[in-house]
Amino acid sequence: MNHTPGKLFLSTLMIVTALYTSAGTATVSAAPSLTGITGHWAQDEITDWMDKGFIQGYADGSFKPDNSLKRAEFMALINRAFGFTEAAPVSYKDLSSSNWAYAEVAKAVKAGYIKGYSDGTIGSGKTISRQEAAVIINRLLKLDAGKTGTLFSDSREIAPWALSSVHAVTSAGVMKGYSEDNSFRPGRDITRAEAVVSLTRTKTIEAAPSSTPGIDDAGTPSATASPTASPTATPTATPTPVYNVYEPSLPTPTPTPIPTTVPEPTPTATPAPTAEPVDPGDTSAPLLTSVTHGAVSVGDNVYGTSNEAGYLYLVPSTVAVTTAGLENSVLAAQGKKLAVTASVYSSLNTQGLPANDYVLYAVDSSGNISAPSSTIELTAIELTIGLPVSLTESKIYDGTATAAVTADSPLGILNGDEVEVHASASYDSAALGVNKAITVSYTLSGAQAASYIAPAPTIVNTGSITLNQLTIETPDLTLAKFKDGTTAAAVAPGQLIGIVSGDDVSVSAVANYDTSAVGTNKTITVIYTLSGADAGNYIAPVNYVVTTGEIDRDQITRTRIYDGTTAAAVTAGAVTGIFPGDDVTVHAAGTYSDANVGVNKLITISYSLTGLDAGNYYPPASYTISTGIITALQLNITAPVITESKLFDGTRSAQVTPGTLNGIIPGDDVTLSATATYSDAAAGSGKLITVVYTLSGDDAGNYRAPGNDMITTGVIVAP
Repeated sequence: MNHTPGKLFLSTLMIVTALYTSAGTATVSAAPSLTGITGHWAQDEITDWMDKGFIQGYADGSFKPDNSLKRAEFMALINRAFGFTEAAPVSYKDLSSSNWAYAEVAKAVKAGYIKGYSDGTIGSGKTISRQEAAVIINRLLKLDAGKTGTLFSDSREIAPWALSSVHAVTSAGVMKGYSEDNSFRPGRDITRAEAVVSLTRTKTIEAAPSSTPGIDDAGTPSATASPTASPTATPTATPTPVYNVYEPSLPTPTPTPIPTTVPEPTPTATPAPTAEPVDPGDTSAPLLTSVTHGAVSVGDNVYGTSNEAGYLYLVPSTVAVTTAGLENSVLAAQGKKLAVTASVYSSLNTQGLPANDYVLYAVDSSGNISAPSSTIELTAIELTIGLPVSLTESKIYDGTATAAVTADSPLGILNGDEVEVHASASYDSAALGVNKAITVSYTLSGAQAASYIAPAPTIVNTGSITLNQLTIETPDLTLAKFKDGTTAAAVAPGQLIGIVSGDDVSVSAVANYDTSAVGTNKTITVIYTLSGADAGNYIAPVNYVVTTGEIDRDQITRTRIYDGTTAAAVTAGAVTGIFPGDDVTVHAAGTYSDANVGVNKLITISYSLTGLDAGNYYPPASYTISTGIITALQLNITAPVITESKLFDGTRSAQVTPGTLNGIIPGDDVTLSATATYSDAAAGSGKLITVVYTLSGDDAGNYRAPGNDMITTGVIVAP
């Protein structure tokens, strides 16, 4: 079934009405005909309690023996059955005096079998687990907590704070395990039927004198016969997880998880006989009746009755109708199997099964298979989920519509099921914009994912995609120029960085001096402009600014190759101040600070005058610039003499005599050395030999060594 909030409220209201309507207003007339009791393993105890007025049915004429109990409801049953009427003053953060449970809690506290949680709450509205019930019953009876109880298949799952109580009550026979897998299921909610039977046994022990028959020498009642399998009514609400604390002085232990694929609890169900010999003459198929039909939600029960002892199989409707086919379905976790007694209304829990169309079969001890039931539609549980824990609602344009998201924890997964929820988020488009829709979609994985429907998508309308700020490599900027009356500077932009692959975006650049006047240390600003079909998604790189620009009065050649001199080529610019008719010529000369290779070198420009009237004038004042460059001189060499063949010696070295070096400036200290190397040391012919040259000497830094020489006729002779 679908556990909708409306159904949950109705279920809670009905339970409260069933348990706590006063005798004067209770619908007593409905008790004799309540449904869900006849044939139930707890029929006698339930009938007795109803006759005594300790418990009542629901307003619709049902009893629902397999529904869960709340903590306050369990207290009310105890108070009525044991006659606790005195109340203690209580004050819990989660319980008001106007709550119907207040009086029951006050009686329970006075009786001493219940305490609040360490956080100051009582949790009266929470469901109560089997191990919690064991602790309360042990407090009522004050049993021997030192006894070692039954070793259950899930004993390790019993919380440490409840272990001694579980041992005590199971040793006393008050509570029992589940025979089909010898489990106790400590974290599972106790049912109405289980509560009635356990409290009936509790009262029997409380009232029994030490000589009462049926009690052994240790004072423990002898075990009673295990009841037959319990048909469990479809629950009306998903039980709330239980907090496992009773003593305020103890730290809150971690709630014990309910084991995976848990059948509906049925105290010590009696399996169908398996040791009886198969009757080879029995060819009659068992009769299957009282079968659930229609739609059932994963986690709810499917019911049926076989007129013969054997098994019930719940399998997909497509499974082959053979005993092997049925068994294989169960082994593959696609079906469920339950041992049943003849004519007992029995239940199979559907937790862990994938949503699908199923049918129920009865199989007797001779292997005869009943006709299939009508189709039972097992519907997946649709999970719900809160808003994402985190969602990137604003991002920089990256050419995609994806958004980073972290999902909240889903609601609705049954205890023990392995299901993970994965979230992905996407904008309505990858384009720029504000108030964009972002859709968060969910997918499921895990062993039981097929039992669930992923949460519905979450949509927010506050997304934004903003412009992408681009960066750029350093431009190729000409820092100096001859005065031309403009502020323009020559520039070529570098490579753009950050463009999404496939986008059509290009960049152009313009550069300008701060003024057109002659001067040094001038500011040059480079401004970038974007173009292209996708340029609107980006912000152009920030301006590039330098403060080392120059506008010169003369035309100066700032870069030259090393020649051993300090001379720099300069052509004098326009000269002012000469009187008309005077014979005066101005000459400019440039001198590097030194002759060696380098950058940002100082160049001094000086002037001289010639002509008939030169003696009447002073030449312009000298000035310097710091942007001079002298590059290394490339040397050349004649062909080397290479020994092309050698005996194998395990090395790659080859003998070489370098040729004659050309281009060294007279007087410079430069020496050449050469090394020759085979491509590998193995024997063979047609091998590559490479000659590498290295310069040394005081003036070697002003030159570039000759390029490598290579031949492909090298030979290494095998030994």
